[in-house]
Order: sequence, then C-alpha cells, then structure tokens
Amino acid sequence: GRIDDDNAATKEVNAAEPTVFDDEEVTMTMAQTIIKMKAEKERLLDEQIAKRLHYEEVEQATTKEKQEKDDLEKAKGL
Repeated sequence: GRIDDDNAATKEVNAAEPTVFDDEEVTMTMAQTIIKMKAEKERLLDEQIAKRLHYEEVEQATTKEKQEKDDLEKAKGL
C-alpha cells in the first residue's frame, strides 16, 4: 500500500545521479555569483564594523564630555 509507494519513491530519489555541470559557462557563472556574494558579505561586514566603531567613538566622546562637565561643576562648588 502507501508505505510501499513511499519506500519506492525514496529509493528512486536516492538512486538519482548527482548533477554534474560540464558546461564551462555555467561553472564560470556560478563562480562569479559566489564571488559577488562574498564581496557583498564583506561589504556588509565592513559597514557593520564602521557603524560599531562610530558608535563607540560617539559613546567615548559623550562620556568624556559628561566627565568634563562633572569636573567643572565640582570645581565651581569648591
């Protein structure tokens, strides 16, 4: 019945030959696509790093500014 049909279908899938691309143009296109994807990934990573560095610089500047303001307030209080 149904289980036999499923088993037969599974065997057919397992018996399928892996796809082999002999076509040089297809191989080149795939390689170019992978290169483009890697370049895009690197670009996004660079953007993330730049944003993080910028955020840290802003945070440091804000902290320094607050510290200077606090120091000034303390000096006025003396």
